[in-house]
Amino acid sequence: MNKILYSLALILVLGTGCSSVKSAQSTNSGKIKKEVSKDESSVVYNPETKKYEKVADKPTDTILPPATKKDTVMKKEVIVKKDTQLVMPNKTLLSSNLRESNRKSTYNVSIVLPFNTGDSQNSSTNLSRNSVWAVHFYSGAKLALKKFENTGVKINLNVIDTKNLETSISSLLNRPELLNADLIIGPYSSSQAKILIDFVKDRKTTLVSPYTTSSNPTTANPNYIQANPSIYRHFEALSKHIAANFSADQIVFLTQNTESAKSRTQNFINTLNSFLTPEAKSKIREIVLPDNFLLSSEVKLDSTVTRNNETVFIVPSWDERYVKDVLKKIENGRDGVPVYVYGMPQWQNMDDLKYLMTNLNARISSNVLLNLNNSNVDKFRSEYFDTYAKMPDLEAFSGYDVTSYFFSRLVSQGDFFQKDSRSAEKELYTRFDIKPVMNDQQPGIVDYFENYGLQIIQIKGSGFDILD
Repeated sequence: MNKILYSLALILVLGTGCSSVKSAQSTNSGKIKKEVSKDESSVVYNPETKKYEKVADKPTDTILPPATKKDTVMKKEVIVKKDTQLVMPNKTLLSSNLRESNRKSTYNVSIVLPFNTGDSQNSSTNLSRNSVWAVHFYSGAKLALKKFENTGVKINLNVIDTKNLETSISSLLNRPELLNADLIIGPYSSSQAKILIDFVKDRKTTLVSPYTTSSNPTTANPNYIQANPSIYRHFEALSKHIAANFSADQIVFLTQNTESAKSRTQNFINTLNSFLTPEAKSKIREIVLPDNFLLSSEVKLDSTVTRNNETVFIVPSWDERYVKDVLKKIENGRDGVPVYVYGMPQWQNMDDLKYLMTNLNARISSNVLLNLNNSNVDKFRSEYFDTYAKMPDLEAFSGYDVTSYFFSRLVSQGDFFQKDSRSAEKELYTRFDIKPVMNDQQPGIVDYFENYGLQIIQIKGSGFDILD
């Protein structure tokens, strides 16, 4: 698989570097009819044998963690930016720093990713982590391009290798593929994204960052769209759900004994307070757990659990070992009494803790949900297998979704499509709800746009229930 996809990357990046999406005869292998069973997620369609075959690594309903430790650790308290958009009756955003959106017959688009072609550490059988992400992302994006072949709009697509270094992307800024771009998708790292964010600020170019989850990445720069929700968006979504379903005296924060964890909890509390009355704010409790809390007889959570008033524990951590110990402590202390636990999006990947999460009614926020019983997901997986001889990774789904959603808005709404609001939309597994983040100090100024498309889900075994 790596050999096939890496060869694709080499052709794309070292070849012409530019291609046009234009009218083409589409192919279709015919409709596939099959019986739907409860164990459907354990088989995949193999277009070569025309049969559904079992796979060794059974796919499950999966959530890609939209945050990384580097991007989400907050070392100081900052003001939470509210979703305070000003909208006309026709849903056009009013702001003093938004430009006109022009619909064109031809758009220039550049996808910039760290393929790292020419890197001696990369080979067809051994790719770096960043290269693997880039190749899988683009392989999914390439399949999404087929949707725009018969739209009557020409898209000049350029694929650019950013390598891994900041100096590499800085050297690309004078290339016409970026200077003349209407839309740029990428890059991968937050440090490279920062360079491109500054690059597009005073240009007529929209930049969509598909991976980074930075908080407050720029100011007065409506050309920038962050496709992954930041940690503050997660705090807001969770806080809204908690405040709507529980009272403040039920809430207990369990905080790891580190400065970054304490700061993160305080930011979460500040966000939650914005949904509470002044009287309720003082009723929220916080317990800072010592390093040896799991074995310590002095740390008891049973006193926080009551039968007549369900306790809501909030654990704002993605440290898997710590989360495991906290969940065990709650499980041991609740004595069979129902409780609720709210955590971070990365919890979905902690497979070894699913039984504890299920017992404790664990809830998280996420904008990515993969339903393997969805016919469009099944069709994509079949097409991907037919093209690349392997089932798609989550990065491929992300590449397809980002390309499909933002190309669609570019073609239908013009080169500054984010100016016009649109209802939340679900692609194959990513939910998009792009809204402006307004400047706190300057009314009417949009700092940037961000994806608010989060849902609250409750973990149940290997699956989930959507709550909101």
